Amino acid sequence: QGKIDIHEVNELIDRNSMDDNAYIFFHQLVLLALLMDDVEFLTRLFAMESFFYKREFIYTHLFFTVLTLGTQIRFKAYREKLWKSWAESDIALNFYFELFVDMDCLINSHFHGLEFYRSSKKTPEARLFSSCLLYLRAFMLEDEKLKTEEMENVLSVKVSKDTHPIPIARKFIALMLLESETLGTVSKALKENILDLENQIGAHGVAGKLNPIFHYWILEGLVIVGEYEFAEQIVQLLEKKYNILDQSYFNIGSLERLKTYKGLINVGLNRVQVARAYFSSIDADSYYPFSHQYDRIFYHALDYRLDKNESTLTTAKILADKIGYSKLLGMLIAS
Repeated sequence: QGKIDIHEVNELIDRNSMDDNAYIFFHQLVLLALLMDDVEFLTRLFAMESFFYKREFIYTHLFFTVLTLGTQIRFKAYREKLWKSWAESDIALNFYFELFVDMDCLINSHFHGLEFYRSSKKTPEARLFSSCLLYLRAFMLEDEKLKTEEMENVLSVKVSKDTHPIPIARKFIALMLLESETLGTVSKALKENILDLENQIGAHGVAGKLNPIFHYWILEGLVIVGEYEFAEQIVQLLEKKYNILDQSYFNIGSLERLKTYKGLINVGLNRVQVARAYFSSIDADSYYPFSHQYDRIFYHALDYRLDKNESTLTTAKILADKIGYSKLLGMLIAS
């Protein structure tokens, strides 16, 4: 009848081992459900616990399946129904919402998913993660009331030594944006706080052993607000602490983002030839699927600042307008 029988799927899995073939089968099921718009199956996707048991979202098969799922539901009419359902699943909160941070659709649609996530997962770390992203959205929309509300949410969360480095870095991004708008710069106190946390944060989890996950997001914020000298200091700390960067599949997008940030830092410090070399080395097609267009705004901004080509700026403006980041582009191309 054009529907996937989840009970038959579970029985089939119970009769077989959870090897690579099982995950290939799972991926194909997801593709089939998306093709058929089988909403009932998709809402219950994360209830098939066997596929997620003792796994992390960087497990190869799950990583790419979730990326596929995230990109394909973006423009489905039933996406909010999925988000609402998935927000009730501990597995989905971890494997979907915390992996597929949809920066490309944050402004126009994915913020609804984050609101479902925040309503469901109330740990300090989860509230910080979602509130920082929702503040970023409010900032980009220049919605003063919403900015105030979301900043209050951000500041209400106390960071502990157990807090994951990425939400901490996202909090710093929110504070950078606030200070850049109210003070015209990032304060010395905030920079010292960043350096203090950078000194304390070591490897975190499987994905953090060779990855400067804190540094990547700090650099994103510093580049947006044009704090190039301090950003260069963070790059130096990154390169000193992580002399060999992980080239694994789950880190490739971050490596391309890092080259983009380095290019913008150097063009901001009037080292045009160095910036041009970084730009030439960027593989923009390798940006993460959940931030592919968002990251391309940084890429186009670097391209424009190098050559002042009006067609490049037009392309960037069309993209930024489409996904709601016109303010971001304006900040990135400011001299």
